[in-house]
Amino acid sequence: MEQDFLLTRIQYFTTGLILGISLLHLFLYIFWRKRSANLYYSLFLLFLATTIFSDFQQLLSTDSFSQLFLKIQRGALSVSLIAGQLFFYKLFKNRIPRYIWLFSLLLALTGAAAVIQPLNNFIYLQVIIIAVLIDLLRITYLALRTESDQLWIVGAGFLIFALFSGYDLLLDLDFIQVLLGLENGYQFGIIGLIITTSIYLAMDFSDTNQKVIDQEKDILQQSLKQEMLREEVARTSKELEEARKLQLSMLPNQLPEPDHYLMAANMRTAVEVGGDYYDYNIKDDGQLTLTIGDATGHGNRAGFMVAIIKSLFKSYQPDSDFPAFFNKVTRILKQMNLGSLYMALSCVNVKENVLTLSAAGMPPALLFRDSTKSVEEIVIKGMPLGAFNDFPYKQKQLELQPNDTLLLLSDGLDELFNEDHEMFGWERVKSTFQKYATLKPEDLITKLNEEADHWRGNKPIDDDITFAVLKYR
Repeated sequence: MEQDFLLTRIQYFTTGLILGISLLHLFLYIFWRKRSANLYYSLFLLFLATTIFSDFQQLLSTDSFSQLFLKIQRGALSVSLIAGQLFFYKLFKNRIPRYIWLFSLLLALTGAAAVIQPLNNFIYLQVIIIAVLIDLLRITYLALRTESDQLWIVGAGFLIFALFSGYDLLLDLDFIQVLLGLENGYQFGIIGLIITTSIYLAMDFSDTNQKVIDQEKDILQQSLKQEMLREEVARTSKELEEARKLQLSMLPNQLPEPDHYLMAANMRTAVEVGGDYYDYNIKDDGQLTLTIGDATGHGNRAGFMVAIIKSLFKSYQPDSDFPAFFNKVTRILKQMNLGSLYMALSCVNVKENVLTLSAAGMPPALLFRDSTKSVEEIVIKGMPLGAFNDFPYKQKQLELQPNDTLLLLSDGLDELFNEDHEMFGWERVKSTFQKYATLKPEDLITKLNEEADHWRGNKPIDDDITFAVLKYR
């Protein structure tokens, strides 16, 4: 009776402990279904507890019930091994190879045979168990070589389990004698396996939680960076809009209507304003001086340069000696220490039908001769203002005939790219101007802008596009 009482206490303690851990991992799976290893481990422990309970119970029961519990023990053992091998493969490999289903089928068949004849047919189940244990030892060894350091904990537990299970098998097969009075040692192996596996799963759960925490920190940092980026974009957009408004505010509100000339000008700003500028002075005697320019750079720096040039142009009001004006402006810019900030500028003075033109780093002016319907390219080479003191700038003087048309422009149209990264090009600028040069100046500019829009398609304007047109009448 005392022996039975001790066995009963061991039976209930062992099975209760295993069932509790099984229930814990079942709940872990329910609340975290992606971790299917918890499900297989829970089933493994459930049927293992059934195996142990039945094993003890068949020792404590009468002959008729002893046979029943022995059959239950055989069936539960085969099912626990099916779940156990699925658990180990999911844990170590994260995938289940096809041949494992063959092992599972063999375990089910030999387990069923052992249920029918618990003593005579148990040998078949034992053979499959040995094969399964050997395979599990193999994958444990491979996992310990290639996977994380923590897997040695499970590997150690499995080796303990395999050692004691192998000991029981060898006893059942009469290959060895009882050692140290231990007739059933697999319970110790099971306890070792449960402890080590639970430690590993707990550590794995902790690592996963830490990864989640780290990911949340990363997400928070990314969110903060995105918020800072949005604020920076908003600030930059505001600055660009202010620069655009500043640059547009420096342009004339309206152009004069001088005797003998029709006149129009237009500027289209890029996403980041590029520093284009046009302006005029007109004297009491009817002399008109028209200027068009392009500051280096974009944004506020370019707008700052435009403000300086506008102030100097209005202050000095050049009308004939443009090279002297250019060098005077360059000296002032040099004194201001603006670094790599320069201004390309063209100036033209018209008095009756005489045109005087000079340029500092601007594209050639185009002159349409109505009598021949041809376009002359007026090339005047010179460095942008602010580059070199006392540069030998040149100027040219031309006579105009009725309906001759002069086009001054920045490099925005020439260097305009389309969606195929092709540039509009200077020859296309000339041919487009020639095509529409007979129109009124404002209509000519409209057509030039339409051609620009057709060319670029959906591609944004990268640089300001500015035109100034004079038509002699």
